[in-house]
Amino acid sequence: MLIDMKLKDFIDELSSDKPAPGGGSASALSASLGVALYIMVMNLTKGKKFYSEYSEEVKKGIDDSMEKMEFFKRELEALIDEDTNAYNRVMAAFKLPKNTEEEKRIREEEIQKAYKIAIDVPYKTAKISLDALKMFEFGARYGNPNAITDIAVGCNLLYSGIVGALYNVRINLNSIKDEMFVNEMKMECDDILKKAEACKEAVVKLVEGKI
Repeated sequence: MLIDMKLKDFIDELSSDKPAPGGGSASALSASLGVALYIMVMNLTKGKKFYSEYSEEVKKGIDDSMEKMEFFKRELEALIDEDTNAYNRVMAAFKLPKNTEEEKRIREEEIQKAYKIAIDVPYKTAKISLDALKMFEFGARYGNPNAITDIAVGCNLLYSGIVGALYNVRINLNSIKDEMFVNEMKMECDDILKKAEACKEAVVKLVEGKI
Protein backbone atom coordinates (compact mmCIF):
# COMPACT_ATOMS: atom_id res chain seq x y z
CA MET A 1 0.00 0.00 0.00
CA LEU A 2 1.17 3.51 -0.80
CA ILE A 3 0.27 4.83 2.64
CA ASP A 4 2.65 2.32 4.24
CA MET A 5 5.62 3.33 2.08
CA LYS A 6 8.55 5.32 3.39
CA LEU A 7 8.25 8.92 2.29
CA LYS A 8 11.25 8.72 -0.03
CA ASP A 9 9.92 5.53 -1.62
CA PHE A 10 6.55 7.16 -2.23
CA ILE A 11 8.19 10.17 -3.85
CA ASP A 12 10.29 7.88 -6.04
CA GLU A 13 7.17 5.93 -7.00
CA LEU A 14 5.37 9.15 -7.84
CA SER A 15 8.25 10.34 -10.04
CA SER A 16 8.53 7.07 -11.99
CA ASP A 17 7.22 6.46 -15.50
CA LYS A 18 4.12 4.72 -14.08
CA PRO A 19 0.86 6.65 -14.57
CA ALA A 20 -0.24 5.76 -11.04
CA PRO A 21 0.13 6.94 -8.37
CA GLY A 22 -0.45 10.34 -9.88
CA GLY A 23 -2.15 13.63 -9.20
CA GLY A 24 -5.13 12.11 -7.41
CA SER A 25 -3.05 10.29 -4.82
CA ALA A 26 -0.79 13.32 -4.47
CA SER A 27 -3.84 15.51 -3.84
CA ALA A 28 -5.11 13.20 -1.10
CA LEU A 29 -1.63 13.23 0.45
CA SER A 30 -1.48 17.02 0.32
CA ALA A 31 -4.86 17.26 2.00
CA SER A 32 -3.91 14.76 4.71
CA LEU A 33 -0.74 16.74 5.47
CA GLY A 34 -2.84 19.87 5.82
CA VAL A 35 -5.13 18.17 8.32
CA ALA A 36 -2.12 16.81 10.21
CA LEU A 37 -0.75 20.32 10.63
CA TYR A 38 -4.04 21.50 12.11
CA ILE A 39 -3.90 18.68 14.65
CA MET A 40 -0.28 19.52 15.43
CA VAL A 41 -1.11 23.16 16.12
CA MET A 42 -3.94 22.19 18.43
CA ASN A 43 -1.69 19.75 20.26
CA LEU A 44 0.69 22.68 20.74
CA THR A 45 -2.23 24.76 22.02
CA LYS A 46 -3.64 22.55 24.75
CA GLY A 47 -2.00 22.95 28.12
CA LYS A 48 -0.33 26.25 27.37
CA LYS A 49 -0.79 29.24 29.68
CA PHE A 50 -3.08 31.11 27.27
CA TYR A 51 -5.16 27.93 26.82
CA SER A 52 -6.23 28.08 30.48
CA GLU A 53 -7.78 31.47 29.78
CA TYR A 54 -10.06 30.11 27.07
CA SER A 55 -13.73 29.57 27.81
CA GLU A 56 -15.01 26.04 28.26
CA GLU A 57 -16.83 26.43 24.95
CA VAL A 58 -13.58 27.19 23.11
CA LYS A 59 -11.79 24.31 24.85
CA LYS A 60 -14.57 21.95 23.82
CA GLY A 61 -14.36 23.35 20.29
CA ILE A 62 -10.66 22.52 20.20
CA ASP A 63 -11.30 18.95 21.40
CA ASP A 64 -14.17 18.46 18.96
CA SER A 65 -12.19 19.84 16.05
CA MET A 66 -9.23 17.56 16.79
CA GLU A 67 -11.51 14.52 16.92
CA LYS A 68 -13.07 15.44 13.59
CA MET A 69 -9.69 16.15 12.04
CA GLU A 70 -8.38 12.76 13.13
CA PHE A 71 -11.32 11.19 11.29
CA PHE A 72 -10.66 13.30 8.18
CA LYS A 73 -6.98 12.36 8.28
CA ARG A 74 -7.78 8.64 8.29
CA GLU A 75 -10.26 9.07 5.44
CA LEU A 76 -7.78 11.03 3.33
CA GLU A 77 -5.00 8.54 4.00
CA ALA A 78 -7.21 5.77 2.64
CA LEU A 79 -7.98 7.82 -0.47
CA ILE A 80 -4.27 7.98 -1.35
CA ASP A 81 -4.46 4.29 -2.23
CA GLU A 82 -8.06 4.35 -3.44
CA ASP A 83 -7.21 6.85 -6.16
CA THR A 84 -4.48 4.63 -7.58
CA ASN A 85 -6.75 1.59 -7.32
CA ALA A 86 -9.47 3.46 -9.21
CA TYR A 87 -7.06 4.26 -12.05
CA ASN A 88 -6.03 0.61 -12.22
CA ARG A 89 -9.70 -0.39 -12.51
CA VAL A 90 -10.06 1.87 -15.54
CA MET A 91 -7.02 0.30 -17.17
CA ALA A 92 -8.33 -3.19 -16.40
CA ALA A 93 -11.67 -2.34 -18.04
CA PHE A 94 -9.90 -1.22 -21.22
CA LYS A 95 -8.13 -4.59 -21.38
CA LEU A 96 -11.39 -6.56 -21.49
CA PRO A 97 -11.99 -8.53 -24.70
CA LYS A 98 -13.82 -6.85 -27.59
CA ASN A 99 -14.06 -9.58 -30.19
CA THR A 100 -17.86 -9.79 -30.32
CA GLU A 101 -20.63 -7.22 -30.07
CA GLU A 102 -21.59 -8.59 -26.65
CA GLU A 103 -18.00 -8.32 -25.42
CA LYS A 104 -17.82 -4.77 -26.75
CA ARG A 105 -21.02 -3.86 -24.91
CA ILE A 106 -19.81 -5.37 -21.64
CA ARG A 107 -16.42 -3.72 -22.04
CA GLU A 108 -17.97 -0.29 -22.60
CA GLU A 109 -20.25 -0.70 -19.56
CA GLU A 110 -17.29 -1.65 -17.39
CA ILE A 111 -15.26 1.28 -18.69
CA GLN A 112 -18.05 3.70 -17.82
CA LYS A 113 -18.44 2.15 -14.35
CA ALA A 114 -14.69 2.38 -13.78
CA TYR A 115 -14.59 6.02 -14.85
CA LYS A 116 -17.38 6.87 -12.42
CA ILE A 117 -15.39 5.25 -9.62
CA ALA A 118 -12.32 7.18 -10.79
CA ILE A 119 -14.41 10.34 -10.44
CA ASP A 120 -15.94 9.41 -7.10
CA VAL A 121 -12.58 8.97 -5.35
CA PRO A 122 -11.16 12.47 -6.00
CA TYR A 123 -14.63 13.90 -5.47
CA LYS A 124 -14.58 12.37 -1.98
CA THR A 125 -11.10 13.83 -1.47
CA ALA A 126 -12.40 17.28 -2.36
CA LYS A 127 -15.53 16.98 -0.21
CA ILE A 128 -13.70 15.72 2.87
CA SER A 129 -10.99 18.34 2.40
CA LEU A 130 -13.56 21.10 2.19
CA ASP A 131 -15.17 19.91 5.42
CA ALA A 132 -11.74 20.01 7.05
CA LEU A 133 -10.89 23.39 5.55
CA LYS A 134 -14.01 24.92 7.08
CA MET A 135 -12.50 24.29 10.52
CA PHE A 136 -9.27 26.16 9.86
CA GLU A 137 -10.74 29.56 10.66
CA PHE A 138 -11.34 28.29 14.20
CA GLY A 139 -7.75 27.10 14.29
CA ALA A 140 -6.50 30.47 13.12
CA ARG A 141 -8.44 32.19 15.91
CA TYR A 142 -7.52 29.91 18.81
CA GLY A 143 -4.42 27.98 17.78
CA ASN A 144 -1.04 28.55 19.40
CA PRO A 145 0.10 31.97 18.10
CA ASN A 146 3.69 30.69 17.91
CA ALA A 147 2.58 28.07 15.41
CA ILE A 148 -0.06 30.13 13.60
CA THR A 149 1.80 30.02 10.29
CA ASP A 150 1.44 26.23 10.37
CA ILE A 151 -2.30 26.81 10.22
CA ALA A 152 -1.72 28.81 7.04
CA VAL A 153 0.53 26.11 5.61
CA GLY A 154 -2.03 23.42 6.44
CA CYS A 155 -4.79 25.52 4.94
CA ASN A 156 -2.90 25.91 1.67
CA LEU A 157 -2.04 22.21 1.55
CA LEU A 158 -5.71 21.37 1.98
CA TYR A 159 -6.69 23.89 -0.67
CA SER A 160 -4.13 22.43 -3.06
CA GLY A 161 -5.54 18.99 -2.36
CA ILE A 162 -9.02 20.21 -3.26
CA VAL A 163 -7.88 21.88 -6.48
CA GLY A 164 -5.87 18.82 -7.49
CA ALA A 165 -8.73 16.44 -6.72
CA LEU A 166 -11.15 18.53 -8.76
CA TYR A 167 -8.77 18.48 -11.72
CA ASN A 168 -8.93 14.69 -11.56
CA VAL A 169 -12.71 14.77 -11.47
CA ARG A 170 -12.91 17.11 -14.45
CA ILE A 171 -10.49 15.19 -16.68
CA ASN A 172 -12.37 11.94 -16.11
CA LEU A 173 -15.73 13.58 -16.79
CA ASN A 174 -14.60 13.94 -20.40
CA SER A 175 -14.95 10.17 -20.76
CA ILE A 176 -18.44 9.87 -19.26
CA LYS A 177 -21.40 9.56 -21.63
CA ASP A 178 -24.07 10.23 -19.00
CA GLU A 179 -24.69 13.94 -19.66
CA MET A 180 -26.87 14.48 -16.59
CA PHE A 181 -24.17 12.99 -14.35
CA VAL A 182 -21.51 15.14 -16.03
CA ASN A 183 -23.49 18.35 -15.63
CA GLU A 184 -24.29 17.64 -11.98
CA MET A 185 -20.65 16.88 -11.19
CA LYS A 186 -19.44 20.04 -12.91
CA MET A 187 -21.83 22.10 -10.80
CA GLU A 188 -20.67 20.30 -7.66
CA CYS A 189 -17.03 20.95 -8.53
CA ASP A 190 -17.67 24.65 -9.10
CA ASP A 191 -19.47 24.90 -5.77
CA ILE A 192 -16.70 23.10 -3.86
CA LEU A 193 -14.01 25.30 -5.40
CA LYS A 194 -15.91 28.50 -4.67
CA LYS A 195 -16.40 27.54 -1.01
CA ALA A 196 -12.79 26.41 -0.68
CA GLU A 197 -11.50 29.71 -2.03
CA ALA A 198 -13.62 31.65 0.46
CA CYS A 199 -12.41 29.50 3.38
CA LYS A 200 -8.77 29.84 2.37
CA GLU A 201 -8.99 33.61 1.99
CA ALA A 202 -10.61 33.97 5.44
CA VAL A 203 -7.92 31.85 7.11
CA VAL A 204 -5.03 33.58 5.36
CA LYS A 205 -6.42 36.98 6.31
CA LEU A 206 -6.60 35.94 9.99
CA VAL A 207 -3.08 34.49 9.98
CA GLU A 208 -1.61 37.49 8.17
CA GLY A 209 -3.12 39.72 10.82
CA LYS A 210 -1.24 37.85 13.55
CA ILE A 211 2.27 37.80 12.08
